[in-house]
Amino acid sequence: YEFENFTKIPTYGFQGGFLFSCKKNKNRQLLLGLNYSLRKDVYEGDYDKVVKFYAVGGSSYNDIRNVIKYSYSYNYLELPVLMKFTKNKISFYAGFHLPILSFKKATYTYLVSSATYPFFSSTAPTSQKTIEGFEIPLAIFPTFQVSYNLRMKKMKNISVNPFLGIDIGTKKSIFIQAGLILPLKT
Repeated sequence: YEFENFTKIPTYGFQGGFLFSCKKNKNRQLLLGLNYSLRKDVYEGDYDKVVKFYAVGGSSYNDIRNVIKYSYSYNYLELPVLMKFTKNKISFYAGFHLPILSFKKATYTYLVSSATYPFFSSTAPTSQKTIEGFEIPLAIFPTFQVSYNLRMKKMKNISVNPFLGIDIGTKKSIFIQAGLILPLKT
């Protein structure tokens, strides 16, 4: 309900790390590793609607209902656990990322009311408040990926696997992934 009447803005993030495979057979592998990921969520409200709404009801400095923008960034140290299924040159991954340590930063942009700029003014100023800190999160992020094995014969059989994926995160967020898997040993 906190994000009702807000628009979720698309954002970019980053993920990198190492995966170690435990081969079950030729077509299945268990992958375990360590990742760092940066995920972001941004929600923006309509400035004019917030101004109009609080011209009637008013607000105070500590009232989060006068927020016009929420911006969250999550820095996670994660343990990925994935099952890999390979058919010809296509690999499917299913599993989860288990965050073990997180640094979270939340920035709130809100309208400020004063005698000079009451809430019904279209020139009401804004201010920001930032809250940040470390925590040990209790979350599991399901993840699904598909990759294609490109073997480069001219470069001593080096293998590069471009992939697409999806992570399901916090606050009903879905993260679309695209990148490269660079196997150290094929």
